Parts: sequence; structure tokens; C-alpha cells
Amino acid sequence: DQGIHPIVNEGARLIDVYTGTGKRGESGPLETYTGIEPFSDAGLLPKPVPGLVEFSTGKRYIMKKYRTYFMDTVVLMNAFNRLLAEKNISISYKTLGSLDEVKTNVVINASGLGARKLSDDDRVYPNLGLLLELQGQPLEKLDYIVYTRFQPEGEPLRDSPIDKADIYFMPRSGGLLGATFIDYNDGSQHKLNEKLFSRILKDNQEFFWVLSYARSEYIHDLLSFLSTWTYESIHRLPAAGRQT
Repeated sequence: DQGIHPIVNEGARLIDVYTGTGKRGESGPLETYTGIEPFSDAGLLPKPVPGLVEFSTGKRYIMKKYRTYFMDTVVLMNAFNRLLAEKNISISYKTLGSLDEVKTNVVINASGLGARKLSDDDRVYPNLGLLLELQGQPLEKLDYIVYTRFQPEGEPLRDSPIDKADIYFMPRSGGLLGATFIDYNDGSQHKLNEKLFSRILKDNQEFFWVLSYARSEYIHDLLSFLSTWTYESIHRLPAAGRQT
């Protein structure tokens, strides 16, 4: 229950997840469904705890902190491939036209949009999720996830899938910043993609940073973590991301 497996014990660990508490019509981080709720409600993960988050840039928000398991898929799959090599387990590569061609009792279908053809399921459709991979981030200090709806102050209400601001940071690869989630969009609209990337940068800049950091190329850790988390305490987090 600590993210440790007796065979593959890399790439999974418990991590803090911060999400908003604001209501519709307010500015700042808004109440957001994270997907962790059913597990915390069932007692499989800790209940969320409200508190004051202060980033190293001076930005401060009332947010909720969840705990969940974080899987770094790059680390996990590298460990899995090393295990296969150590056990002399072969990997076969083949182009499939249907899952009926796979003669096994268990199939893990991770083909994305290709599952529509493989499973003969016309209900499968594309979703557009855009992320930016950061550089120069001290990931050993940025050990947290932010996932929250965000309403920039003084701007019209963000309601549509294209306009809404989802603030997303995950310490994977060089650090991932986002995000979008637009149904029935295959990513082929390049002008829209450029608009969305600009929005991701702008909204994350407003969420994480203050004006005095506008000429900083990279944000690094300025404040250490506190060991406690209560409503009265301040949980200080290094800010993630690159300024542009």
C-alpha cells in the first residue's frame, strides 16, 4: 500500500495533489473533480484537507490537498523492460487489424483512438489534451501535482471546453504543464492548437507567478516545504514552469 511491488518497485509513489475550493463566479482555483474522490470516500486514500498554499513566487491560495499514487510511466516501463530482459521474456511486434487475432485470455488495449477499429466500437472518439514539457526544473523539489479549474481574475467566465482554464502540473519527464480536455477533437486544427498553447502559458503564469518574476527564465525553489498541513499553516511549494 506504499506504491511498492515485490517485482517492479520503481516509478510509483504517494504524492500530494492540490485542487481548488472556489465556487462558480469566483476568481482563482475553483472546486474541481479530480477522480480521487471515490477512493478517498471509500477509505482507500486519505480524505482531502483544506489549507493555505503559498508558492515560492508569493502566490497564495486556499486549496484542498489529496494524496494519491503517482505513476511515472517512463520510469515504470523502463523497469518493466529491464525485468523482461532479465527473465528472458521475449516481446513480439505485430500489426493487428482486430483483437480477435490475439489468442490469449487477457488483452490490455492501450491503442488510444486505434481501439475504435481494433474493438469494432464506433463510440470511441478523440479528446484533445495539450501539455507543455518544461526544461530546467528541479523535479526533486517539485514533488506535487496541481489539478484545478482556474478562473483568471477580471476575465469573463470560463465555461466552454475551449476557453476554460485547467491548471495542471505533474513532475513527469522534465515537468508537464497544461492543460486542455476537448471532446471530439483530433488535434488537427493547428490555429486552435496555437491559441490553446498560448492560453496554457498565460493562465499558468497567472496561477503560479507574480509580476516581479516576468523576466525570469526559469523558476527555481526559493522556500522549503513545511512538514505540517493544517488550515492555519502555510504549505510552501516551489513554483513550476518556464517564463516566456
